[in-house]
Amino acid sequence: MFMGKKLIPCVSVAAAVFAAAAAVSAEEPANEKKILNMNQFKEYTLAQGEIYKVFVKKDDGATTVTFPSAISKIAGVNVSTDGSTDFQISAQPGGYYFNLVALREGATGTLTVVFNRKTYILYLVQNNEKAFAAVNFTGGSGGGGASAGGGGAVTPARLLSLIDMAKAYDVLSKRYPTELRDSTRFAKKATFQFEKFQMDLLEVIRFNHEDTLVFKLLLRNDTDEEILYDKFSFSVQAGNRTYYMSAADATGVMPPKSSTYAFFTITGTPEGRRNNLAADNEFRIGVTAQYMDPQPVAVEPEPNLEEPSSIPEADEKVKKIEAEFDKRLSTLLDSMEKTLARIESQEAAIQVEQPEEAALQVEEPTAVVVNGSVSQEPEEQPSAAEADAGEVEKQLTEVQDNVSWWDFSEFPDNLAFLVNWMKF
Repeated sequence: MFMGKKLIPCVSVAAAVFAAAAAVSAEEPANEKKILNMNQFKEYTLAQGEIYKVFVKKDDGATTVTFPSAISKIAGVNVSTDGSTDFQISAQPGGYYFNLVALREGATGTLTVVFNRKTYILYLVQNNEKAFAAVNFTGGSGGGGASAGGGGAVTPARLLSLIDMAKAYDVLSKRYPTELRDSTRFAKKATFQFEKFQMDLLEVIRFNHEDTLVFKLLLRNDTDEEILYDKFSFSVQAGNRTYYMSAADATGVMPPKSSTYAFFTITGTPEGRRNNLAADNEFRIGVTAQYMDPQPVAVEPEPNLEEPSSIPEADEKVKKIEAEFDKRLSTLLDSMEKTLARIESQEAAIQVEQPEEAALQVEEPTAVVVNGSVSQEPEEQPSAAEADAGEVEKQLTEVQDNVSWWDFSEFPDNLAFLVNWMKF
């Protein structure tokens, strides 16, 4: 009896422990899946003309986007740094990465990134299930990623390692010659003169396996001012083609009265293929200094200048013009009134003569037979009233022919301002 009482709790405890263990084991896959969803990683190869879809987190951390080297500019639609839009971005000037956070469910936006003098478009979509914890963009020379002997893309770390090997080329060639068996070195002296500084190309080293050329430069600043330059803006022109840097090791600053070294690489072609450029080509080097960029011109608003209420000279000139036009207009009106009065008087005279003219009938000539021959009666001469009426009509016609009537649209332009006050 005593034992039975003790066994019941033991069985219950064992069952509870087993159930708890089963629940924990059932939760582990769910938690593991959740953790995987929260830390998804995506890698893209840079290629112009493509739009990269980036799923962004909301309330579960940030999405970090990384480029091979420093980013020149970033612009976005529905993206801001202060959280006033659906996406918030955090980035540092000259940095090679930035962080994104979505602030609204289902939000979408567009981000334009200028890298290595090329433009890439990122389409942002908020989706916690598909969200990326990190997005890594790879590729050399601004194209779709140079091949390493036909294999994978050359990584930024490998490019920096090639620059280090170029710096220690003399030592490596003596102690570890096998490490440089796939490389070609060409020492050359070429000078490129800019407005405020001089750039000397000292040597070019080609690493064939990586299809990468390393350029060693000496920058000379003979001025008394510090010159800033974009260390990620180096480019090379060979023939009629331009190649942009894939990595660089430079300070970005030329102190006054100084000479500083700079190294950079080009890898592949902008289209993502091998360039196969020999180290002894005739290269032309370009770089962008800060003073070369046009400074934005601040547009100052025009001062709101109120016109003075009265300017003596202008008022006097206007008054003279108005007086001259008044005089001409008065003369014109007087002439028109006289002409109209004369026409009215002549029309009145014609109306007075019309009844008398109606009473006078002109008889047709009558043929009279005299001694077998026909004789015509003499026509009656017009009376004095008829002659006067004809003369008046003739004068009226001459007067009307001499009168010029102006349509309002034919008035000279310089009389247009009189329309507001003229009373006809």
